[in-house]
Amino acid sequence: MNPEKVQISILLFSISFFCYFFLWLGLYKTGRNQILIQSEDAIPATYLPFSVIKGNGFYLDEYYNFFNKHWPNHENSPGKLFYLLEIPERGLASAFTVVAPVLALPFYLPISTLGINYKSPLVPITAHFAASFYVSLSVVFVYLILLAVTKKPKESLLAAIAYAFGSICFGLTSQSLWQHGINQMLLSLGTLLLIKNKPVSALAFSLAVFSRPPNIVFAIWACVYVLLKNRKTIISFLLWGLPPLILQLAYNALYLGGVFNYPYKDQQFVNWQGRFPEGFLGLLFSPSKGILVISPIFILSFIGVFRLWKSKGKTEFKLLSLSILALFLVMGKWIHWFGGWSFGYRMVSESLPFLTIFLVFFLVDFYKFPRWRSIFYLLLAFSITMQLSSLFFDFREWHTIYDNGPYNTAWLWSIRDSMPIYFLRLALAKFSLSL
Repeated sequence: MNPEKVQISILLFSISFFCYFFLWLGLYKTGRNQILIQSEDAIPATYLPFSVIKGNGFYLDEYYNFFNKHWPNHENSPGKLFYLLEIPERGLASAFTVVAPVLALPFYLPISTLGINYKSPLVPITAHFAASFYVSLSVVFVYLILLAVTKKPKESLLAAIAYAFGSICFGLTSQSLWQHGINQMLLSLGTLLLIKNKPVSALAFSLAVFSRPPNIVFAIWACVYVLLKNRKTIISFLLWGLPPLILQLAYNALYLGGVFNYPYKDQQFVNWQGRFPEGFLGLLFSPSKGILVISPIFILSFIGVFRLWKSKGKTEFKLLSLSILALFLVMGKWIHWFGGWSFGYRMVSESLPFLTIFLVFFLVDFYKFPRWRSIFYLLLAFSITMQLSSLFFDFREWHTIYDNGPYNTAWLWSIRDSMPIYFLRLALAKFSLSL
């Protein structure tokens, strides 16, 4: 790797990490952002590393009363916390996969030596640190992917900046120990290794799948990529994908009561109740949740996709665009396609590294034209502003006021009461203005 590439990579990581973690920490310390954990979905991942280090393994029984006091969400069953699984004769396990907390575990080692209590805010702050670290890594990996694919340093850097600060990398996935931020890192690392013809890339894709099963659409694409580009390595590639499977089966047997017991098992047939095509279109265009509203910079990615399909060659990237489409279609059918209480298009956040590839294709073709260059910067500025608004204003308040659940979804299509307009009202109120 040449020195300039190294310098830019270090700079990208440092600036991203500073904005993701230290900007939030400053807001937290001054009382302007009191969100330690953005959602109940991130609670098990936040406390599991602490539990493992303290010798309690992957069970969270010790923390139940604490959880029930601070996050008493009994969404699925009265008296039970939906984010925990009760394993008969064993204990309370995470209702979600454990790839994210396992990868976050090293960051908890320093605080474990301080003798702090699990009730300390240092625990979720450490989780935030880990999430910010991994999403910042994904920014570097995305930049290196773009550079390898296009050989265009300027356009690659601009697209990487758009990914880092114009997407919910900034406003959501780096702000709590969600699965999504870890997956973005794994998928971008896997893709970087893939385009360098490294069979070990399968390890990253496999981990991403066992972290969040819908990522299988990208793992399938990776397999096809190997068949197209370097078929002789396919066996090695597939073998590298086995260790996460073995570890997942072992976790299932040891902690969930059986090899074929796994997180999401109870949801696999009952939560596909999203109304098609509403969920699919909502992930794109919902005034409160759509990617093209919250991060309009990615409008240009879809132009990049259109241009790609009109050209010859680059079959592997045409197939990648179909994988992105598949993710939107699959998650659009999920009952909580809007991501529950969260900011933005959480359910398709794993598509962001790949959408950025198509964004750089757009930039390579159009950045030289002043009008398109102006459009790019305008959309980027709006996208970054949206991400910053999620740090300065509490999206949970908007959900408290307007959220009517997954069945009566008119609230997700209201422009007047949308999350961006709500944030704008709050901003204007600070200056005694109204909208």
